[in-house]
Amino acid sequence: MGKKGFLLKIRGYIRPESDHFVAVCIDLDLAGQGKTPNEAMQSLLGAINVYLDYVADHPDELGERIPRKASLEFRFTYYLIAFAHFISGFTKWWTDFTLFERKVIPGQLRLA
Repeated sequence: MGKKGFLLKIRGYIRPESDHFVAVCIDLDLAGQGKTPNEAMQSLLGAINVYLDYVADHPDELGERIPRKASLEFRFTYYLIAFAHFISGFTKWWTDFTLFERKVIPGQLRLA
């Protein structure tokens, strides 16, 4: 993991709750929330940057901290949404969910 310049893909989804949205990152086990999907994503990106700053301050823990997979429930939800998007003609329950994928440069520990 000590290579500089390689990209780490982080994936997740944004889902609606009763009065807000939740953005979940399945590769770092982090989440954010907001009144809109964009606010939830911005909250999550802030949490990711705080986490990456922590990891940057503790480089000896890099292998333990990145990736840090979310629970099976959250990973299953991500893949279920991805599958539903793939077979979009069969079901519409997923239309309130948004998938995302971003890249991180661990050597710089910032979102790319």
